[in-house]
Amino acid sequence: MLNILTLYCGDDYVYRFVYQKPVPTDNSQIINTLLIPQSQINHYFNWNGRFVAHTIVQFFMQFNNKLIFDVFNSIAFIGLIVLMSLIVRTITGKKLNAFLLMVTFVYLWYFIPDFGQTVLWISGSGNYLWTSLIYLGFILFCLKEDKSNTA
Repeated sequence: MLNILTLYCGDDYVYRFVYQKPVPTDNSQIINTLLIPQSQINHYFNWNGRFVAHTIVQFFMQFNNKLIFDVFNSIAFIGLIVLMSLIVRTITGKKLNAFLLMVTFVYLWYFIPDFGQTVLWISGSGNYLWTSLIYLGFILFCLKEDKSNTA
């Protein structure tokens, strides 16, 4: 529900178009899947190297319906909770249960700084929530590999 209430803002408008330079130009094309690689190459050489995060942002900005992002972003937030809980389970050996999932949710709700900017806003979510899924997935993979090698 919070995703639906969050409007486009700031950088979302920049990433709706093919990135050419830090300031949008008059002849910018609206982004689509085939133009994202060129847009991200331009972004990499003109602004910063966060091409994974901004590729995610531009992927969702190509759609005229924000509901697509809202659904997938909600799933990503649930995925973050599950991944964090799986990491705790892998380290402690305790079973995954509803209480642990709820505690993880409460901690995220209260301790993520600027929740709206890092989880709900499209550009912030691409930079923080979605990349956190990648990082935590890698950490979980490494923990499981370490456990299997020591067993």
